[in-house]
Amino acid sequence: MNDLATGQTAGEERARPGDPGRWAEWLRSRGPDILRAAVLAALLFALFKATADTLLAPERSAALPRASAGDPAKPELRVHAHLDRAPVHFEETARLWLVLDNRNGGPIGDLDVEVAAPGFRAASRPPAGSTPLRPRPGDVLVAAKPLPVPPAGRSRVLHADLVGTRRSGTSSVVVTVRWTEGQGRPEQTLSLADIPAISLPWLFAGNFLEALVALALPLALPAALALAGFFFQQHQQHLVHERQAWASMLPTSHENNVKYYLPVLESITVFKQELGRLLTAPAVDRADLLDRAFFRLLMVLRVFREVPGYYLMDRQGEQLVFDASKLFTGRLLRRFGRWLADVSALLDTFSLEENLATYRAKFASRKWSGLESKRDDLRREFDTWASRQAVDFQLLFLYRDLLRFEVNRIYRFWYGSDPDFPVKDAGEAIEELAPQAEDSTNPDREALRAFLKELLAYWAKVSPATLPAKARGRTASD
Repeated sequence: MNDLATGQTAGEERARPGDPGRWAEWLRSRGPDILRAAVLAALLFALFKATADTLLAPERSAALPRASAGDPAKPELRVHAHLDRAPVHFEETARLWLVLDNRNGGPIGDLDVEVAAPGFRAASRPPAGSTPLRPRPGDVLVAAKPLPVPPAGRSRVLHADLVGTRRSGTSSVVVTVRWTEGQGRPEQTLSLADIPAISLPWLFAGNFLEALVALALPLALPAALALAGFFFQQHQQHLVHERQAWASMLPTSHENNVKYYLPVLESITVFKQELGRLLTAPAVDRADLLDRAFFRLLMVLRVFREVPGYYLMDRQGEQLVFDASKLFTGRLLRRFGRWLADVSALLDTFSLEENLATYRAKFASRKWSGLESKRDDLRREFDTWASRQAVDFQLLFLYRDLLRFEVNRIYRFWYGSDPDFPVKDAGEAIEELAPQAEDSTNPDREALRAFLKELLAYWAKVSPATLPAKARGRTASD
């Protein structure tokens, strides 16, 4: 009933603005979106700051590389050198200036300039007016001759273009000037060292990372703790909800297990034991063992009648249990199809408490004498089936193993762990059934192949550590 004054249903309380539960629910629903928005904002901020630091920061250092050689107090050739920019970007052209000041009273000649410049190369097309340089081994560049010689008491200015070849670190330029004076050949050497080399993309990347780290570092620990707490809370809530769901379903599942599945598992287990005795028995003892095994098969079919369906823990496992029973039933019908009505009539005489003694006593009485010949025909057909094609029963045994595994998984929260996968029995059954999945004469070849493939995938999901290497390779090839 709605409250006409407030418009809310009776028994409900409108969430107050300051209600902590309301904000907690909002945070749980919007938490991932807020986290993504925060990460995106941090990346955009770091991107903007890196761009600004790269493009808006001063391009050049105020202190350009300079050097001089020669004693001003002596009458000799003095050399001054400087580079017009620093730092030098990768593939950027920098101009080297040389000032030759001839303070010598006499003439000089045969001027030679040599530049050792690790981290630089000569410009491929020097502009007009520039001194062309040609490379020599060892990062050495030599000025082409003839060079203009400064007259006595005068100066000459030379310049050459160098191209940066390094993306990081430092480069250097060592200039050696030689000339002829009288009978000698003096020289002056000067060095421009520690010239920074940079690359704009690398500079941008470095600035971006630096901005990102500077932004994230103070928030890293609180964010990590908050995220850990959030995900731990989500995990705990998931476990609680899962436990609550299974706690409500467990009584029904337990009832199904006891009423339907456990009798099936027990009857198949006893049948497997009797079939094993029959197949290994000498001919003298076969008559009694054949009757025992045939009775146990009839009891399996009788208990099958009571199973209304499969309501297990894993949908894939549930489907595999159903498929195994379907494949075995198909092979049973191919064997007993013409006696289907007789099989049904025999099963109608069985109760769930039937045992071997009551079964034999029943057919010894006159009341059931009409079914005795039908029973004998079916028993002979079963004998032929078991002797020639016993591998068909592996489907029934696989059904038992899968059903038992899934039934026990329901008690996971009770025992605190999952049951062990039936590695040995499932592996043996797969090995025996695999050739039939490739046999072109087998009517259910495609269904069997799909079933085995799905079974291996399920095995790899629930117990990957126990999956044999051969089976793992078979799964990969499929």
